[in-house]
Amino acid sequence: MSGVRPGRLKVYVGAAPGVGKTYRMLDGGRRRAARGADVRAVTVCYPEPGDRAQLHALERAWAQWDPGVELVRPACERRRLGRLIAAYVREVAAAEPGTRVTVPIPEAEPERLWQRLLQNQRGAVVAHAVRRETDAVIGRLRFRL
Repeated sequence: MSGVRPGRLKVYVGAAPGVGKTYRMLDGGRRRAARGADVRAVTVCYPEPGDRAQLHALERAWAQWDPGVELVRPACERRRLGRLIAAYVREVAAAEPGTRVTVPIPEAEPERLWQRLLQNQRGAVVAHAVRRETDAVIGRLRFRL
């Protein structure tokens, strides 16, 4: 692939709340940003009032935490997480031609198989949409519970 620079932009996507993935991912993102990489964290807020309240709480916590990573909030009118993230990745890639975009997707992985069947599949949905609609590098990072 001549003319393509190595991955200098990482888009971090969280897929399951409450197991410490966000902290670990952003700690890695903060270190990469300190070495000059362009790192962004993406959160999705749906138009329902409860989701907006959660977004405002996240924004306040983000400002207090100040991880040194930009928090991006793409506009969303419907619950289409995979397509929304893929559209954002396409937009970023178009704005910075020749840059390889990397999308690490953290996922909680329960210990037992039957628990995995009940686990939310957002990470798989996002990975499938980004893989289908972009040429970004995808890393599915599984954290054992």
